This record gives sequence, C-alpha cells and structure tokens, in this order.
Amino acid sequence: MHCRSGLGAAALAVCFSATGAPEVPVSGGSVDGFEPLERVVLMHMRRLGAPAATVAVGKGDALVYARGFGWADTARTRPVEPDALMRIASVTKPLTAAAARKLIDEGRLDADDAVLARLALDETPADRRWTRIRVRHLIDHRGGWDAHQSVDPMFQVDAIARRLHLERPPRAHDIVRYMLREPLQFEPGTRKAYSNFGYCVLGRVIERVAGTRYIDYLRQQLLARYGIRDVLLGTMRSATRDAREVDYPNGASGFNTVTGDSAAGLVASAPALVRFLEHYWLSGAPRRPGTRGNWAYFGSLPGTSAMVRQLRSGVNYAVLMNARREGSHKRDQQRLARRMDAAVERALQ
Repeated sequence: MHCRSGLGAAALAVCFSATGAPEVPVSGGSVDGFEPLERVVLMHMRRLGAPAATVAVGKGDALVYARGFGWADTARTRPVEPDALMRIASVTKPLTAAAARKLIDEGRLDADDAVLARLALDETPADRRWTRIRVRHLIDHRGGWDAHQSVDPMFQVDAIARRLHLERPPRAHDIVRYMLREPLQFEPGTRKAYSNFGYCVLGRVIERVAGTRYIDYLRQQLLARYGIRDVLLGTMRSATRDAREVDYPNGASGFNTVTGDSAAGLVASAPALVRFLEHYWLSGAPRRPGTRGNWAYFGSLPGTSAMVRQLRSGVNYAVLMNARREGSHKRDQQRLARRMDAAVERALQ
C-alpha cells in the first residue's frame, strides 16, 4: 500500500492497494514521523472492518496531529474529516465524572452525600442498601450493582418501558424509578463492579444539583470554559444527527443515547477529547498543567470503538472508529493501545 497526498492543512491523501485501486482516503495535513502510526490505524481499520476512523494526538496544550481515515457515509462519497463526530460509548464516563467532581469542587455537592437524598425521589427503594450509596460510590463503580450477576438496565430500556406501562420513549429517570424496585448485588462501597447504571444515576444527581440537563451542564459549565464544542448528546435518528457525524454500519448498536446520556450517550471528535485530556485526568479529577500520568479508557458498542490515553510522557491521544469485532473487542482495544503507544512515542521522541 502507498499514499498520494496534496499539500497544506486540508490535504487529502488516498491510499492505494497493490493493484492500484483506491482503498482509504486520509484527510488532514500529514505530519513527518507519524507514518508508523497511520499504518497501525489502517491495519486496525481492516481488522475491524471499520469504514471510518479519526485520530488526534496532543502534547501539553498543543494539538500536534489530527487526521481522518475512510468514508463518513455508507455511500462512500464523503471522506472522513479530522474533526468528524462519532459515538464514544463509555468514554462518556470520564466526562461525567469530571462534571460531578466540578460540582464537588464548587461546594455544591459532597462526595459523601447520600445519593437518595440528592435525588429527592418520592419512591422508597425495595432494597434499603440504596440509603447507603454515596456519590463517590457512583464515580468509582462501587454503588452495589453488578450486571454480571443481574442485567444491565441501560440495555433493557424498551423492556423497562413496557413494564412501567409507558406510552412514550423511556427517560433516564424512568430507569432509575424501575431500578428502585430491584435488589442491589452487593453492599455499596465494599467492592468494584463496572456499572453503566451507576453513571446513569450520577447523571441524575448532576441534574438535580445543577438545576439543568446533564448535557447542558457538561457543555456549558465544564467544556465551554476550555473552548471544547465538539461534544454532543447522541441521537437515535440519523435525520437529526449533526452533519459531521459519520454513518454507522448495519448492525450497529441501538443503544438509547438519550436515556443513557451520562453513561455512554455522547458523540465527540477526537481533537475535542484530546483537549479534554489536557485539563482532566480520566478519573474525572482536574489536571494541573505539566502533570503526567498513565491512564486509559475504552468505549465499545456494536459499531463503535473508542480509546483515549494519557501517557507518562505528557502525550494524550484519542482514536475513534465506527466498528468493533464481536467477541474480541477487548483484546482488539488492548492490542491497538500497545501499538498506538509505541507509534506515538516514536513519532514524538
């Protein structure tokens, strides 16, 4: 495979196969030294069968690399731009944690606040252990829910709507209301179990304290201060998507992004995520300029693979693709992280 490119920031390269047929368009300006990274990305796209990918790399407060790979539409008429929007699945959670921690830092919320008291619900939970759930438990995935021992309600929203006899699409607070009737799987705070529902609840706490929708608080009060605009709430209808959001392959997840907003419902551009990584750790804690650490977070749904990394060298990067391989996506993401780490460090050494 080889590539032919124009010049300038808006350059468009086209990669060709050995037969000379065009394979994958690559948009954005090329950067010397990043060729190995691009080979890693193109190889991973082929492995997943991903039509589209975006990659952004930053060091300190500088965006040093941003390119789009592949086709934004199923008709293959629009190359992917570097700032294309894609679903980020669970990479949503670090942003939600940052929003909660901002309210804590402002003194409007306390990490040890009882979640039930903050939600101010009219219903009494069937499991009294709800009364012992604290805000910090939600942030740390220690709220008492274990989907491996029960079900993940964020993937059961239509069934829950039927059980609640709703005549409209379910909302996040409907899922919370339903789960008040269900038992917890363990005593809050005693162990860790990854929980989409815990982050759904955390979004409702943010809304109660902030007095506005989760997405509005996130965008207007947390992200806007850093000039980050390309983080949006996903929509289930293609007709209402932002024009820069890519299409998704047949069989992509029908995850309800509106109901699952604070757990896995955001769409974003790779440069916007790198900008976020400059200012917040992936734990959601604020990041002081010049501090360094080693963090990774992955997001995955059918039709979505997302990865964000903070390296000890001070480099941050994000990779978004609109595909995943069922049954091997965790191994695929770990493999991509190892190869991307090596390629990024080599490019910026």
